[in-house]
Amino acid sequence: MSIAILWHDWPMSTHSDTLPAHNEETWNDYYAASLKRGKHPLYQVLQPYLEKPGTALELGCGVGHGVLYLVSEGWKVVAADINERALEIVRSRLGESNLSDVEFVLSSIEDLKFEPARFDLVVAGYCLFFVPENAFLTAWVNLCNGIKPKGLFMGQFMGPEDDWADDGLTVQTSAQIDELLAGFEILHHDEENKIGTTSIGKSKHWHIHHVIARKLH
Repeated sequence: MSIAILWHDWPMSTHSDTLPAHNEETWNDYYAASLKRGKHPLYQVLQPYLEKPGTALELGCGVGHGVLYLVSEGWKVVAADINERALEIVRSRLGESNLSDVEFVLSSIEDLKFEPARFDLVVAGYCLFFVPENAFLTAWVNLCNGIKPKGLFMGQFMGPEDDWADDGLTVQTSAQIDELLAGFEILHHDEENKIGTTSIGKSKHWHIHHVIARKLH
């Protein structure tokens, strides 16, 4: 079975089902479902490009599958999420000896602040489209500035045919994605445009671009 067939079964972000911000029971259902899944298959595509451990930023880290994977590979990780419960779950999943390898940040993507060229890898799993449209470009430039020259980006962009595209989320056409990635070498780009399910089993039409890219300068 090809990786592309599996994409929709591994939503990565804590925001993936547009859950009510203050509905603790619904969030717990989401986290319980997420914990049953392993890391997203896109990490399998990324792995050959991870030449040596460095410092990574995991945006929308959710229950921490990606964080745990990177730490196990020797990486230092900044785990960022807008939901404090997500960060608590990641902490609980890390062994005591690994806690020092992870910095936890409670923040939305658009409010994140970090020094330029800090990260060898930035992962933005199913979360960039939750950045408000009027803040997206600034957040994207900030994210790109945080990646070291020759550093890697991995994440998803939402296309206009997604069922959630009319729900106030930020979407990009293929041409717009090409513009956003003008300063990158595209290592992997898979466009998914088909019926699938959300992490809690709801049917939806996904239009998602899965991207791995290397910053040129």
